[in-house]
Amino acid sequence: MTHYNAKLNWLKSFQASSKFGNMTFKCLDVNYPLFEKKDEFFTKVDLATFNKIEEDRIPFFIGSQFGIHPNINKLEGFFNGRKHVALLAKSLLSGLVHGLIIYEQLEGEEVFMSRKIAEFM
Repeated sequence: MTHYNAKLNWLKSFQASSKFGNMTFKCLDVNYPLFEKKDEFFTKVDLATFNKIEEDRIPFFIGSQFGIHPNINKLEGFFNGRKHVALLAKSLLSGLVHGLIIYEQLEGEEVFMSRKIAEFM
């Protein structure tokens, strides 16, 4: 029997994507707000690795009513070229997960730009 978990629908949808499905996520080695995940898709890394632009891993953040965790605009060296950014939209009060949004950051940007290119519910 397969256990159904609505809080992971975004991950199933992401995995089914022809563009992103073979990618995984890298998390900065800090305390993130709690969220349900499958560990095999997440790797904790140091800041230098988190900032590195990679073809097969996307930097992972959680966006909530209290802001983005970790604070993307305060990460030294993060804005170093064109890259994708994964943001899990989640309420920290109710625990409701809206979905995963992939944003694109462009060369020369120095702050987070809300340029959505994909959404997984």
